[in-house]
Amino acid sequence: MDRFETCFVAIRWVVYAFIGCFLSVIFIGSVSLREEYIKTTFLVVAIHENNQTLLIAFGMTVKNNIYCCTVFLMMLREALR
Repeated sequence: MDRFETCFVAIRWVVYAFIGCFLSVIFIGSVSLREEYIKTTFLVVAIHENNQTLLIAFGMTVKNNIYCCTVFLMMLREALR
């Protein structure tokens, strides 16, 4: 009961770089894990003009369902505003 259910991380300068340079997003997805506490990891990755990847946001959750994915995308939307 003292555990987290969802974690969302987006570093401000990375978000500003994404918004300022309008990088193309190459991956938004989730990876299912078989761990006891963390069930799903969400990633949003963009590609830089020098063909280098840039991690925009990262999230973890203890459940693997559509609600957790929706919450992650809503937090991503708020971070990109």
